Amino acid sequence: MVSVIIPVRNERDNIMGVINGVKESLKNSQVNFEIIVVDDNSTDGTYEVLKEFKDVKPIRITEKPQTAVGKNFALWKGFKVSKGDVLLFLDADVKLEEGSLERILPFLKDYDLVSVSPRQETGSPFEASLQPFVFKFLSSIYPLEKIRDPKSSVAAANGQFILVKREVYEKVCGHKAVISQVLEDVELARNVKLSGFKILLLNGKNYGVRCRMYRNFKDLINGWSKNLFFLSYKKLYLPLTFGFMHFFEALAIMSLTMYFTFVGEYGLASGIFLLGNLYTFYAFRNHYEFYTVIHLLVGSLLFIFVSLRSYYWVKFKGAVYWKGRWVKVR
Repeated sequence: MVSVIIPVRNERDNIMGVINGVKESLKNSQVNFEIIVVDDNSTDGTYEVLKEFKDVKPIRITEKPQTAVGKNFALWKGFKVSKGDVLLFLDADVKLEEGSLERILPFLKDYDLVSVSPRQETGSPFEASLQPFVFKFLSSIYPLEKIRDPKSSVAAANGQFILVKREVYEKVCGHKAVISQVLEDVELARNVKLSGFKILLLNGKNYGVRCRMYRNFKDLINGWSKNLFFLSYKKLYLPLTFGFMHFFEALAIMSLTMYFTFVGEYGLASGIFLLGNLYTFYAFRNHYEFYTVIHLLVGSLLFIFVSLRSYYWVKFKGAVYWKGRWVKVR
């Protein structure tokens, strides 16, 4: 049996979609499954929506330990009531296409933890600029081949979709061992790999898993400010180097285009702009369908700002902000 555990906090607009997506992705399979939704004290009526589903096990949390991060505590509470020999931790904003879980589950024959990084959907120019840029950066410091290599110390998972064998999860004490960690998905993956188990990270665009992480500009900036410093191994120079390198690339292309336009060399200006966009499109092809020099310029500036803000939050405030709460960090 697969136990699908979904933590939610103020996810009224998403919860029906993810529940129906789970059912759709397994409707033609012989896999038995249960759906457990853990509501972390929502105030938007999320818990009331859950009552409409007869086949969903809802849990409501009104209090949590002071040192616990809300999502981590919710996932651990969901695990405690689960019955499956396979656990699927799924964020509420994830969308699963028909048959997607059927295609991913067989990977557990060769691996002990399988995570999927969903294909990112965007709804604004800022999302379309920053989201691919962040994931391009993450793929450079967490290469997929090193994640799955047992000899490499590199470990990572995407908390939006984590599939793990129950016995493995219990062996590393699951989310209880990372209860106070902001970056619980990466820490869980590290614990699993350090314990001698095999992990795998997949690209969701190949397996029918997609997601729109942030619905507005404020959440976009706050979300990455919460995570980016930790994702960068707590080394500020990594994201800043990456951000400034691509900023100057975009600036050079735009400057040359404008210069040759100004002096009347329109053919040369068009050629530089076209080649610059082709280069950008090719470089980001695994992260977004249509990424241009304009996206690169805006994305790099936003990325630099978020990197500095994330560092400031951790080092000077000792806390990060998400979903209406400041979370203390160690």
